[in-house]
Amino acid sequence: MANLTGDFDVIAQFAVPAVNRILAAMHRTERFQHTLAMRVDDTSRPDREFELPTVVGVRDGFGDSVADHSSIRNPRPINLGDFLPDSAEGALASRFGAVANLDLGGFNIEPIQPSNLKGKAQVQLFPPTIELNDPTGGKITVRMELISRYIADLGSPPVAEFIRGDLRITAAINQVVSQSTNVVSIDVKGSTATVNFTPKWSNVPISAEDLMGINKLIRNALKTGFLPSSATLPSNIGHVQFKTFSGSNGAVAVLLDMAGPRGNPASANQKFLTGSDGFAFGIGADYLQSQLKPILDNLLAQQIPPFTVPFDFVFYTAHAPYVVILHRASIELHPGKIVLVIGGHANSSAVYAPNFNFVLKQNFTLAVSGSTAELVVGDFSISTDDLIANVFNFFGKLKPGFVGARDQALAQSNAQGTVRNMLDAEQNLGGFLRSLLTPAHPTQPAPPLNFSFTYTSAEIRESGIALHGMAGVPAWPPPRVESEPISSAPNPSGHPGLTGGIGAGPDLSAFKSWIPGGTVDRYEWHRQGAQGFSDANHFILFRQGPTLAPAAANFVQPVSAYTPMCLTVHGTRLTADGVVASEPVSATVCGYRSFPVGGVELAGGHAGLLIALSRRASNGMVEVVGHASPKSRTGAPAPNLVVHFTGDPGADTVARLIDAVRESGRTDAPTAILVVTKPGQISSLPFSENVAYTEDDASWRGRYDVKSNAPATLVLDPAGKVTWRSEGPLDSGELSAVLGKVLVKTAAESPAMLTARARIGQPAPNFLFEHAPGQVLPLSKLSGNPVVIVFFHGSSQPSLDAVRAMTRENRVVLAVGEGARAVDLSPAIVVQDRDGRIATAYGVTMWPTIVSVDERGITRGIAYGRPTAGEKSRV
Repeated sequence: MANLTGDFDVIAQFAVPAVNRILAAMHRTERFQHTLAMRVDDTSRPDREFELPTVVGVRDGFGDSVADHSSIRNPRPINLGDFLPDSAEGALASRFGAVANLDLGGFNIEPIQPSNLKGKAQVQLFPPTIELNDPTGGKITVRMELISRYIADLGSPPVAEFIRGDLRITAAINQVVSQSTNVVSIDVKGSTATVNFTPKWSNVPISAEDLMGINKLIRNALKTGFLPSSATLPSNIGHVQFKTFSGSNGAVAVLLDMAGPRGNPASANQKFLTGSDGFAFGIGADYLQSQLKPILDNLLAQQIPPFTVPFDFVFYTAHAPYVVILHRASIELHPGKIVLVIGGHANSSAVYAPNFNFVLKQNFTLAVSGSTAELVVGDFSISTDDLIANVFNFFGKLKPGFVGARDQALAQSNAQGTVRNMLDAEQNLGGFLRSLLTPAHPTQPAPPLNFSFTYTSAEIRESGIALHGMAGVPAWPPPRVESEPISSAPNPSGHPGLTGGIGAGPDLSAFKSWIPGGTVDRYEWHRQGAQGFSDANHFILFRQGPTLAPAAANFVQPVSAYTPMCLTVHGTRLTADGVVASEPVSATVCGYRSFPVGGVELAGGHAGLLIALSRRASNGMVEVVGHASPKSRTGAPAPNLVVHFTGDPGADTVARLIDAVRESGRTDAPTAILVVTKPGQISSLPFSENVAYTEDDASWRGRYDVKSNAPATLVLDPAGKVTWRSEGPLDSGELSAVLGKVLVKTAAESPAMLTARARIGQPAPNFLFEHAPGQVLPLSKLSGNPVVIVFFHGSSQPSLDAVRAMTRENRVVLAVGEGARAVDLSPAIVVQDRDGRIATAYGVTMWPTIVSVDERGITRGIAYGRPTAGEKSRV
């Protein structure tokens, strides 16, 4: 019968869903990039000393793709050989992957036909999947879904600014062997590789000519700027080749020659992967027998103890001595069992005792155990060529000696270890997959991602052994959700108007947001408690306020801030273990917009002023989730400010303040509203996104010399100077008239996002803390354990509540404190930040700011504000 694995020793067959799971894990480790910011120049450049790639990636000082399109500029070649040894510049260039002989980049690149596209590009790439449609079995098609933004230079074909579509690249998989390397390479640069981009959506129609240019640009980028994806083979594998099986139950076969000559893929034509398998591991009968030969040799070398066989005669019983010699042994495979066949000869010196030959058959089966299988000893049988031997119980006398010799041979030849190693999927394939799952980003060294092979059954055939199982990867980390302000740009054609009270503000980019191992289906931008704007094709929220009717042209909208602007990323990814299936995933991060408060930098002893971070409670009232210092004026234009001290707040106070600003008619004078209450009263006010709140009554009264506890209203100009004040109940009509006169014309207000400066994906800034009385430890020494850092302020009760909430999650919690209030936050470790240096290092502007640090000291998430009751950790 044909060998199960053809010419090959071992074959691993992977179902397409299992391969896609591994590719998703490679996306998670950033072997496949999730974002690319690029400078595109696919034009003829004969005047250059040497050809730069068609596209050149642009990264910031942390190695991340830049989110702001205005930061994508023309690159200059960075040749590592141009720097002095041990120079800081050379070390930085090396960190970002610079090479010493950049001019070799065009080595053996065939001439390209330029697309003449030139400009800036940002691309979000989602996990690749494979398609098996090559009848020869030697090529593979990789499909990647992507969202791109392209801003053409003047004079360059504009194409569409935003496109969502599928990129398919078909290329050969080759093994490249040299004296020092043995790698598997997917040659996307070869002349046989094909590229096909299919748009699914674009903000303007894409012509056939545009599509031809896009495909040409991608081909040229692959040829001039991308290295083939490769993986180094482990030393225990001599040769590896690939073959695909197409059809409804397609599979990718990894053909392994553990030793000996290279096999012919055409010989590997048995598909032993079943419909329920994630993968199957096949051992050919020939290779199995070669690996078990030491067991046979050891068994033949064993001495079977002599024994006697009684022969009953009429008047007495004679005992004939026998000596047993084993002279041949072999392994046979039968359906469901491995059979050890042993031939031997029994010889007796007694003249009445016959000499005879025998054949002993020992059965073995396999029991799966994790990623391997154990050899299970079964029953055995014996047959002889002599009738007398059978009559006189030769078998019963031989059995004890054979069992001892068998067990000794199995132990001395390490039969169990040989079988476990031979069938161990992790040992045979682990090095290869570990190479694939090793992070490739040079600025973030990390160990390879673990994976798991779990066998579910073992099948023994006459042609070999097939083990069936599932391939899994570790549980996926949460999505990385980031929103940051970027330079404003004209609203692109085809972008729909925003609805749902998003409000005016800076352009916001979710370019750096991604789902490790998953695809982003849509972005949802929303204020807390309000319907948001859902977008499947843009990662930018363009600055665009609600459209006003002509009759409302003089209708003034108060500047809003210190309320959450949230970004939710919705998507899907494959399950990490078990049966491969698609599962939904989403995550939300809320940031808080601020407006500059004029004169705060001159506050002196009142520098501890706080503004509440607020959101709408379930009853429609104000819920305080944290606090922030009012942002001082640092070059950005500050709005006018109406400050109202409530005294005993009435239910309509907030509405009357908003009406007064709206009816002032001063569209040229952006104005914000701040309502100041006594402690404990803020929750009795109705929530509005057009109002900022604080309950720090005494500090704010002291700042503006408001001495009584009665209601008071002040108007401040952009410099922070009080231009009007009134003590007593609020008169919205009077206030509206005053605002029409005293408001100062100023530049249009662009609220800025309050965010920390710590970088997700980068090492957390190190600091010292006292973990026990008199015992100081740096944060870096906590590597190996995930840590949550909660920045709290002694005057912010929500930040104290956040510390306690995090301690309930059984993680190490460091509570970094500002403010002199003494509180018990155990079991959190309280870190005194008396001069605010730790907060400055992290760029903390709000309390609480919750920073999640993984076991390697890398910042994995940043969240702001106290979690709501029952909410799972957002970091």
